[in-house]
Amino acid sequence: MKNNHIITCLLLLFATTLFAQDKETYLSQHKNTLDSNYKLPERNAKIIGFGAYHGSAKTEDAEMFLLQSAISQNGIDYYFAETDICIAHYFNEYLKTGNEALLKDLIVHYGTRVPQERTVNVFEKWKQIKAINDKLPKNKKITVLGADIIVSYKYAYRHLLSLIKDTSNWPSALELKATVVQDTTDYSPYYDSFTKVQLKSFISDYEANTIKYSKVIIDKPLFDYIISSIKTSFTSGYSREKTMYSNYLKLQDIYKLQDKKQFFRLGFFHLLKHKEGEGASFFFMLIDNGMYK
Repeated sequence: MKNNHIITCLLLLFATTLFAQDKETYLSQHKNTLDSNYKLPERNAKIIGFGAYHGSAKTEDAEMFLLQSAISQNGIDYYFAETDICIAHYFNEYLKTGNEALLKDLIVHYGTRVPQERTVNVFEKWKQIKAINDKLPKNKKITVLGADIIVSYKYAYRHLLSLIKDTSNWPSALELKATVVQDTTDYSPYYDSFTKVQLKSFISDYEANTIKYSKVIIDKPLFDYIISSIKTSFTSGYSREKTMYSNYLKLQDIYKLQDKKQFFRLGFFHLLKHKEGEGASFFFMLIDNGMYK
């Protein structure tokens, strides 16, 4: 994939973090107007990154102009939200069903890490994405993915269970199902919550009996990816950027992303194509490892 290109769009307030040159000079040389007439400068880009300024009322408007332009010019296969694979999976469910109660709950959990994302603007943005997706032919529809660290166990529970075709002979899976049915517990991964302890027990059981349980798993590579992501949430001291990069590599294999058109909507730092001090962003790692340029 060394010949693929990344296009990044960072809100101008932060664009100067990429270069040491004078802010006014940089802005005058690189300014673009994002509106309904905007056209991407490079039609063949495989990855388009929108660097969001969390909390800005205009962020979602700017993103939608860019996303609509990308879809109309060359299409988008995968939309990477700043979330984990399980919440992303249920954003896909919303896009299929239009269930707004589900969407509201997703935004609550999606916003666990970034509370500024729990807004009406974000809710309306997803409704716009659904409206766009509804008009696309079946083979052109967008699939939502997420390479971030688990932010809430609620949808991890549901996603795992959706990949098990028969839980009747899997006691620890039945315990997960009972928790989902009750739905009154705390799904936080940030301390030793009931759900974290229960998931540790479930994973220990799965790893001790993998051959037995594999027979009832619908998509084992994806199931194992979720297990790996949950296990990361049990640890401390991990690098979020390195984990996102590692997760992306795994998702690339699972979803065969090498030649797919991808749109990333992440906080602006994750998309920086140059190091800022000692900090290496997710996009910098993609470039530094020769995957894109």
